[in-house]
Amino acid sequence: MDPELCSEEFLEVESESNLAKFRIHSSMNRTIARYRSEVGLPQSIDQHSRPMEFWRTEIEELKRSVDILEARLSHSAGEDLSSLGMKELRQLERQTRTAVERRRIISENINLMKRKLHELHDTNVSSKISGQTASSCNISNPRVLQDGVVR
Repeated sequence: MDPELCSEEFLEVESESNLAKFRIHSSMNRTIARYRSEVGLPQSIDQHSRPMEFWRTEIEELKRSVDILEARLSHSAGEDLSSLGMKELRQLERQTRTAVERRRIISENINLMKRKLHELHDTNVSSKISGQTASSCNISNPRVLQDGVVR
């Protein structure tokens, strides 16, 4: 940025009067306009067009992002692979292998949890049966005497 670009604009800031404040505001807009032209940024036509330009640019960027994500999704589904190069195909293959491995691990964990659930269920059922048998024989509530003997 050119250091002389702002120097003449801010010399007007010396005074505290309303006129000086107006000059600061108008000179600030001129300074910003000069800076934008100096660095190659487009000039804004007016204050109302700035939000419109911003939102147009934002919409265009979002549309590009959506297009890229849709293409990745279709490639992940095995569609339109002819447009991919070798590097992209290898990356897709690695991603697919990783996904398959994760799915296998999750499936193994689910099966392990199902087995544990069945074991716990069987243990629970057998302990209920043992409890019923013990109560029918009056063994479930033994009395402990002071000397530690169970009767």
